[in-house]
Amino acid sequence: MAVEYKLLEPLAVGRRVVRNRVVMPAMETRLNSPDGSPTQLLIDYYEARARGGAGMVVVENTFIDPYESRSSIASSGLFSDHQIPMKAYLAEAIKRHGALALIQLSHGGRQANPQATGMECVAPSAVPSEAVGRMPRELTVSEIERIENRFADAAVRAKNAGFDGVELHGAHGYLISEFLSPYSNRRTDAYGGSFENRSRMPREVIEKVRAAVGADFIIGFKINADEWLGSAGLPPMEAREFVRSVQEMIDYVCCSAGTYETMSACQICSEYVPAGLLLPLAAEMKRVVDIPVMAIGSLDARLGEEALARGQADLIAMGRAHIADPCIVAKLSDGGPDDIRPCCRGNDGCVSGFEIGYPIRCEMNPAVGRERLYGITPAQVPRRVMVIGGGPAGMEFARVADLLGHDVALLEKAGWLGGHLYEGAVPSFKEGTRGALIWLVKQLRKSGVKMSLGVDATPADVEKYRPDVLAIATGSKYASPDFAGADLAASAGEVLLGDKAADALGGRVVVIGGGRSGVDVAMYLAEKGGHDVAIVERLTELAPEMEKGAREAMLRRLAADKVKVLLGAEVVGIRERGAGQIAFGAAGTGQAGSAGAAPAMEVHIKGQGGNENIIVCNTAVNATGLVADRDEAAKFAGLAAKTITLGDANSARGIRSCFEDAWSAAFGI
Repeated sequence: MAVEYKLLEPLAVGRRVVRNRVVMPAMETRLNSPDGSPTQLLIDYYEARARGGAGMVVVENTFIDPYESRSSIASSGLFSDHQIPMKAYLAEAIKRHGALALIQLSHGGRQANPQATGMECVAPSAVPSEAVGRMPRELTVSEIERIENRFADAAVRAKNAGFDGVELHGAHGYLISEFLSPYSNRRTDAYGGSFENRSRMPREVIEKVRAAVGADFIIGFKINADEWLGSAGLPPMEAREFVRSVQEMIDYVCCSAGTYETMSACQICSEYVPAGLLLPLAAEMKRVVDIPVMAIGSLDARLGEEALARGQADLIAMGRAHIADPCIVAKLSDGGPDDIRPCCRGNDGCVSGFEIGYPIRCEMNPAVGRERLYGITPAQVPRRVMVIGGGPAGMEFARVADLLGHDVALLEKAGWLGGHLYEGAVPSFKEGTRGALIWLVKQLRKSGVKMSLGVDATPADVEKYRPDVLAIATGSKYASPDFAGADLAASAGEVLLGDKAADALGGRVVVIGGGRSGVDVAMYLAEKGGHDVAIVERLTELAPEMEKGAREAMLRRLAADKVKVLLGAEVVGIRERGAGQIAFGAAGTGQAGSAGAAPAMEVHIKGQGGNENIIVCNTAVNATGLVADRDEAAKFAGLAAKTITLGDANSARGIRSCFEDAWSAAFGI
């Protein structure tokens, strides 16, 4: 019996009907031309999401004038009539597949990137954004009126280009939201001070846009239903009151949150922050307005369906979920959510390239921004392919090679699939990583790939199979530290996989290494068993390789878990120790205490100035990172006419690099 999803039900929005409740919201792609016009890459990207079934596609943050409005290096623009033709091709590509095509109009305000405009940024008041670090110039009244008119002009261009509507960006700390917020609006004239005055500019923008485009054109409004700035920001009650006061002029409201200063805590959240955090904001808005309410914020099909069932929202925006899988609706329609490729919420690719203008990418979906290059079509000459290793690179290569029509066999030494992704998915807060692993295993089992688990492959196995293509995906191993007593430390993998069960470890633990692996295992031990944990890292910061926002969220969680951190310190040795009751001091060095079991070892460390200290603990965990298992990979070199080395067998890296290797190699067969 087919499952009926509320997500698939149509909905009236203004004078139009959206074919389902699923929205692809505006997200910057960095696929625009220098003047903000679409490239073919951008058109292909949006068309793929419309073809996949989204009811409404909202094209990304689009600046409205040739002055200070452009917020980022590669933003979309609609400030001149000469941009209409290419925008028309974009609108046609979206509407061709039955989706409504909207475009988001915005002004960067005090958050505008200086490299984007070459001008000083402007704002309601001369109040700088801590995230951008620039002092904005306060707008004059005549400049405010000019900007309002530019919003209306851009909306007319959108209509002339064939779009079904516009979404006015009144959130995320851009100019419209800056006027609404007492945090950024300190004016004393008619555009500042009271709630009525702070609402004036946003209301006038809406009035002018509606007058310019008429009643049949959709106008949506994206609002910060909470700025996440506490009492200093726009009160949520005022945000709701503003929407209630303008609802006769707009057709839907999207309830988002945060500014550049608070983004990592509530907006584009990594897996260190719970998904669906903003759903209560949509629910509160829905209680006071009569127009459709759109929920947003790390949502997927499961969370969206639950939100609709509870009456928390009318429309569900799935942003990064649509980056990871453009066919969410099509897959739901075909039978269920299990085939939907999940977003792992690592933000590597979708967000990490934003500040430098690098084109959008995705950890889980290498076809993002390259939809035409990586279109799945059957190979003209199917090959016999063998894969040694069932980690993420080997699994994804095998899966894609099978989709391309090749005859694929995979051998994996362990009795399970996933490689180091398997242990990385263990901590409760690694829901995104866990979802990625579950999806990958399910898809591989549903494929035509012939799998043999628990098989320690040999060159003889390769010679017997006689593959045309041999993919070596033998992965990585934990680095062995070069200091005395290193063998006394458990590896991060042993702890996460239960070989050294977390519950059985002593109360005081030293984690050696402060990269992402070390931080994750430290938080895992602190949260799972209530251990007293310290991290020792030779660098001066933790996990510098992570995307900025994900790292900020990780550091907040680390602090909440009361994990102690000692930076610029190198472990030079470990030795066993006699009984004694010792606790961590403020700087991580041993001091007398009374809690916990008798310490079993001493960890000797050397600081940057050469000073030495001793940390006494019950357990030490080596999390100094992974290195390619080159000895294992070397066994299979040159055993086939075409031999490929994938993923961690080249060098230890993250999911994105493993999947990039896999797709590049599969399409190169």
